[in-house]
Amino acid sequence: MGQETFHPPHDLTEGIGSPDDLGDRYRLLAELSPDGLVVHQGGLIVYANRAGLALVAARDAALVLDQSITTFVHPDDIGQMLARIKKLEQPGAVSEPAEIRLVALDGSISVVESTSVRTTWQGRPAMQVILRDLRDFKAAETALLHQAALAAMSANVSEGIIAVDRLGLVTSWNPAAEAIYGLSSAEAAGRPVGPLLGPLPPVGQSREVQHQRGDRQVVTVRVSVSQLRDAHDQCTGAVIVCSDRTAQLRAEQQYAMVVASLEEGIVVTGATGVIESANPSAERLLGQGRNRLVGSVLDRLPMWAEDGTPFTGGNRLNGVAFGRTVQDMVVGMHGKYGEPLWLSVSAQPMVDPGEPPYPVVLSFTDITKRRIAAALLLHDATHDPLTSLANRSVIVRALDDGLAGLQRDEDGLTVVFIDLDHFKAVNDSLGHGIGDEVLRLVAERLRLAAGPHDVVGRLGGDEFIVVSRTTSDVVAATALAARLRSALDEPFRIVDRLLVVGASAGVVVAGRQVGNTAEDLLRDADVAMYQAKEHGRGRHELFDAELRAGAVRRLRLGEDLRMALYTNQFWVAHQPVIEVRSGRVVSTEALLRWDHPDLGSVSPAEFIPVAEESGLILALGLRVLEEACVQTVAWRSAHPRLRDLTVAVNLSARQLADPYLVREVEAVLRRTGLPAGALWFEITESMLMADTDSSVRVLQELRGCGIQLSIDDFGTGYSSLAYLRRFAVDALKIDRSFIMSMQDDAEDAVIVGTVLTLAHGLGLRVVAEGVELQEQLDMLTELGCDEVQGYLTGRPGRAADVLPILLGTPNAAA
Repeated sequence: MGQETFHPPHDLTEGIGSPDDLGDRYRLLAELSPDGLVVHQGGLIVYANRAGLALVAARDAALVLDQSITTFVHPDDIGQMLARIKKLEQPGAVSEPAEIRLVALDGSISVVESTSVRTTWQGRPAMQVILRDLRDFKAAETALLHQAALAAMSANVSEGIIAVDRLGLVTSWNPAAEAIYGLSSAEAAGRPVGPLLGPLPPVGQSREVQHQRGDRQVVTVRVSVSQLRDAHDQCTGAVIVCSDRTAQLRAEQQYAMVVASLEEGIVVTGATGVIESANPSAERLLGQGRNRLVGSVLDRLPMWAEDGTPFTGGNRLNGVAFGRTVQDMVVGMHGKYGEPLWLSVSAQPMVDPGEPPYPVVLSFTDITKRRIAAALLLHDATHDPLTSLANRSVIVRALDDGLAGLQRDEDGLTVVFIDLDHFKAVNDSLGHGIGDEVLRLVAERLRLAAGPHDVVGRLGGDEFIVVSRTTSDVVAATALAARLRSALDEPFRIVDRLLVVGASAGVVVAGRQVGNTAEDLLRDADVAMYQAKEHGRGRHELFDAELRAGAVRRLRLGEDLRMALYTNQFWVAHQPVIEVRSGRVVSTEALLRWDHPDLGSVSPAEFIPVAEESGLILALGLRVLEEACVQTVAWRSAHPRLRDLTVAVNLSARQLADPYLVREVEAVLRRTGLPAGALWFEITESMLMADTDSSVRVLQELRGCGIQLSIDDFGTGYSSLAYLRRFAVDALKIDRSFIMSMQDDAEDAVIVGTVLTLAHGLGLRVVAEGVELQEQLDMLTELGCDEVQGYLTGRPGRAADVLPILLGTPNAAA
């Protein structure tokens, strides 16, 4: 059996041909071939395809070209290889496949099946060598030879394993062989292997043969034969390893069909850029039929580059034709209906051993939807989702660009910070849907009122920003702010409603001061806007040095507040509250004071808002409550005349929103021993109106504890007397602004009288704040006011200074 051989297989270069015969087609198919292909002339290598380079671990063809054909052959196999080549005398002659060992550049050794063919290369005789990698095949074969015969017959082995005795009769036939040849093990056992498989290759070699099975199906099988020898080196049989190559060959045959069915367009151009072939997807994407596409020049197609310039394919692909690769180059063109299409183009050269330029393979992928999605994502990332105005990131970038321009003496830079007036009332009364529609309409009006090159953005809520680089002086900047505010004066019609929305604005004209940043400008414009609100709303304010100083001072106060809390810089003053009818002191109001070590006495009007913003108001409020309760208990215990004395403490908005407020107040009352009925909490109207449901709930809990409640600064907010029933308060404190002018302003006197009448009708006590003149006290007495508080009856002071007033009379205090 060892002498049996197959007839020579079909020409392994069939379908490839010679370079001279097929030109570019040869090169394309050679590069796509999984087998190595080497061409040599006079013993020197002139061409190696990618698979051939991979077999010798060469990353670049330059490492192989002009090398001797024996450079990469194992020394023990060189003689055999040269002898086989010498036998090929005629062009087209094909050698028998033989196994040789290759030595790669990295020193690794691989076993390949070598087949040599006489041919021509560039008009001169040459030799083609086809190298089929047998490393995996030989590894499996070697493993089988070193395993026991029965273990090699495992059903998990994908190769057919056939064992024969020395007479060539089948002794074993594994399941894979059954699948390949269509014969069961029982049918094959004991039969001569030759008639079953056909001619076998020589021992130690392998080849591909076509075999017609009993069911007439033709399969292509790679077969190799290894002898089995005993200890005396006598042949005891052979192991035949069979690998079904039918599916792989079918896949190779279907390659063209796969390319034709790809969604990506595939185009092959010659070295001069002329299109030689294109698949159907390329025809569809490029909008050209095959007859018009093939033979045309790529750079004459109606495409443009990503920057909008015409796409000059020849120039852009010039580097590819000379050996470089291009990935994801983007080009645009018009679609069937004139819509813009975007294609991602990748290109790589089909390198051959000749001189560049080379033919090029291009693939086109439609990325239009991807670009549209990316553009939408970019828009969403840089624009406010409600109004489609620029968001904070774009505003900051515009400010940074403007500041950089200032340093280059370019255009000016103006920032207008716009905040809607009383917008929360719109949301609370009409709902957030109406509020959102108002914001959209405001955004549209601001966009129309701003300059064509201005950046209009929304920071969030009802805060808008306009950045102008064409407005460079104070006059122009204030004119811009006035124009923007005026755009909002006309009422908005929404769902059959007419809504008037005013706005306050802060204006900053940036200079070239060192240290200005985008955040500085936003902060300064914000400060100016709040100044406009403090001055009555519906106006704009220009940021200046005075405002900057105020902002710096507020920043310092914010930094110093915490230290002041822990170093006892705060103290509690008490101001007497006099009952008008009896003239005696019935209560005091506990007021927080701050003695700053550097700034001196800091007004509560200045530091309380800062404490609110920082959150320290919770700790400060708790300290005022505790000290007020301790002092009141001490006075009530030490002086029988003050046994019914009560104390009033102001509650801030942050405290009213604190979920732990009621629990902490109860704890203070337990620690100090002050009866709950002796404690008053004062809340402003604006606090109640900010969140009525939450406020009602908290106030009900406090009243449930026995604590009394009063509305402070009444008359400056928006609530009505009838509406106060919801809040279950016990008293009103009329704001000092009405009291101070009532003796000179009849209208204010009427207002005070009306409040007293209606409040008494609701069973509420009334306290008048800011009483400084006897005439005011007389008028309040005549109107029936219950209690008064002010400099006339006693200034706020420390406990020791106030005690004589508590024990005396109003006249004595005066």
